[in-house]
Amino acid sequence: QPTIKRILDGESRQPDKSTVESLAAALGTTYSELYDGLPASAKVPAGASVGVYDEPGSLDPESYIWIDRYDLKLSAGNGNAQWVIKEKDPISFRRGWFTQRRLVPEHCKAMYVRGRSMEPVLNDWDTVLVDTDDTEIVDGEVYAVVYRGSLYIKTLERMGGGVRLKSENPAFDSIKIPEQELGNLQIIGRKVWRAG
Repeated sequence: QPTIKRILDGESRQPDKSTVESLAAALGTTYSELYDGLPASAKVPAGASVGVYDEPGSLDPESYIWIDRYDLKLSAGNGNAQWVIKEKDPISFRRGWFTQRRLVPEHCKAMYVRGRSMEPVLNDWDTVLVDTDDTEIVDGEVYAVVYRGSLYIKTLERMGGGVRLKSENPAFDSIKIPEQELGNLQIIGRKVWRAG
């Protein structure tokens, strides 16, 4: 009740997915109907080109590319990051999507966002696509980085000779990295796509 009252009074920010799912279950509806206003019975319009594909072999490889989801394994010894396939649950993209954005598919890795520090830009369990070939910092862009052995997905901003890892959610602190600490910062890649 207090959560609903805060939302109705405009005192609450956008509720997180788990809150909406709990409310939907209690009200006997679905997440989509409650959050997006889509009825549970909503169907794809006749003639729409929407389909479900579970296997990479079911899409034309000349038109589509499958990108695996990864975890980033961090080495405690030398601080190097190693990509490890998380699960056999790849995401499909049109080849033309990569071409239009001048992205090389082999340089792109999909990974999950964990935590609420980047809300509302990125939510907990969103999937992001990171271009590991794009490591030059552009102020205001979101990057996956490793700092002192921890993985972060943050908005990067230059400050003096250092860098700030900005949390978009004001409830979370940003991390200021002074110039003398930049040797402990590894840019993994820039976020080029997200899905929630």
